[in-house]
Amino acid sequence: MKRAKTGLVEMELSRVAPSAESVYYVLASIAVHNRLSRAAVVRRYQITWPGGRFEAQPRQLTVPPQSTRPWRARIDPSCGDLRALLDRPSGARIEALEVDSP
Repeated sequence: MKRAKTGLVEMELSRVAPSAESVYYVLASIAVHNRLSRAAVVRRYQITWPGGRFEAQPRQLTVPPQSTRPWRARIDPSCGDLRALLDRPSGARIEALEVDSP
């Protein structure tokens, strides 16, 4: 799975897995790396793959200085072909679209 770097953070899609519930969705595990000496706040990010796109605007995705924070996203079928994401996670790309550093 691919990493995306911005000037403030690096995001890594580390794992995708199907839901363990009767409702079908994909659970994406994300690592958000902040290399700065101050906190970074991810306001918006997206995951794209052949067959789909997921965009999120998290409320509480603040990463302390020089640290990594795990994050999870629930991707619903309305975002595209989830089977394609599960079958070929290496084709997925994640990127931070909006990041602040207060």
